[in-house]
Amino acid sequence: MNDARGRAPQASPVAAQGVSTANARPSSSVELAALAFESLQPPCLVFDRQGHVLLANAGAEQFFHVSRARLCRRRVMDLFGAETPLSALLDTYLSTGHPVIEHAVRLRRGDGAYVEAAITLAAMDADAHPSGDAPAVLTIHEWTQAQRLRRRLRFRSAARSLNGLSRLLARGVRNPLAAVRGAAQLLEATLPAPDRDLAVLIREEGDRIAALLDRIAAFDQGPLERRPVNLHRVMEQGREACAAEAAARGIRIEETYDPSLPPAWGDRERLVAAVIELMRNAIAAATHVVKLGTAFRHGTALSHGASRTDLPLEISVQDDGPGIDRAVLPHLFAPFASLRPGIEPEDMRDGLGLAHVAQIVDDHAGLIELQTGDDAPGRRGTMVALYLPAFEDLTP
Repeated sequence: MNDARGRAPQASPVAAQGVSTANARPSSSVELAALAFESLQPPCLVFDRQGHVLLANAGAEQFFHVSRARLCRRRVMDLFGAETPLSALLDTYLSTGHPVIEHAVRLRRGDGAYVEAAITLAAMDADAHPSGDAPAVLTIHEWTQAQRLRRRLRFRSAARSLNGLSRLLARGVRNPLAAVRGAAQLLEATLPAPDRDLAVLIREEGDRIAALLDRIAAFDQGPLERRPVNLHRVMEQGREACAAEAAARGIRIEETYDPSLPPAWGDRERLVAAVIELMRNAIAAATHVVKLGTAFRHGTALSHGASRTDLPLEISVQDDGPGIDRAVLPHLFAPFASLRPGIEPEDMRDGLGLAHVAQIVDDHAGLIELQTGDDAPGRRGTMVALYLPAFEDLTP
């Protein structure tokens, strides 16, 4: 509709551009909706059924590092790239129109960093567009520090389940297994040759189970023997223990250590065992190189009720392999978990290596952080970092 001078009415700058004005009072429901959209903190995009961006708020500008004017000249699919899991979700929405809620999607921000986020995707005022051509709203909720911390703490339940498993097996399985092995030995001595092979098989399998029980029982090692620990020596001892295995596979080991790192407060032998387990898994997965590192990370801490444990010391092991299947990440430190696509626990020795690492770090009240694929430094391979407490010399 034209006004008295024959000109088309001008859209409100607030509605058209999503720019808030601190002192302006909204004069219509349209302007009020635009102000509400602009005030949303999470990144939000409005786009049509062809995927063209119609509106973007300030959060979207910050997320993509692109002005709203430029965002509104793009298609939403092009902002994220074809390789992101969000691309498939957008295609599903555009083809079906059904709302989408995804709680853990890996997205690349405009500065190149990858983040974990929850996304919601739904039509705007679908009732007013019965033909199904309503614009859609995409909202991105980046994970909070608390959510990332919860992911770091996933390993603790695995460590504690392993402690319970070791006690259960030690008490409930050893005696029956000993009886089975003893009976097999008696049968082996008395049965004729065709049947003796079965008795031998029972005895050998019993021996194998007994060895596994010994490995699990070793997890119940009692309290830590804490003392100041030089983490550089821990890493070097781990490297020396795995050097022959790395050489046999043609894997190069690189080391980057912080020379000013203070000593850790921990059990040296158990920390060496944790590094060896991480290195063996890294060597098995690596293509060319395994990187070892230490660093001081000020501000990393874990709270226990009213108390707080500072964890400024980081030791890390990184491979340049294909990364870990994200479907197994939540269970990675559980006993007997399958660690990588196509690699079953029996191919990774006994399936207890990472569970042992989880227990050692839990005993030290530390944290584990794992980055894999595009999340890892260099966007390749897998990096496992352990965060540990530093030794505090309280003597006067």
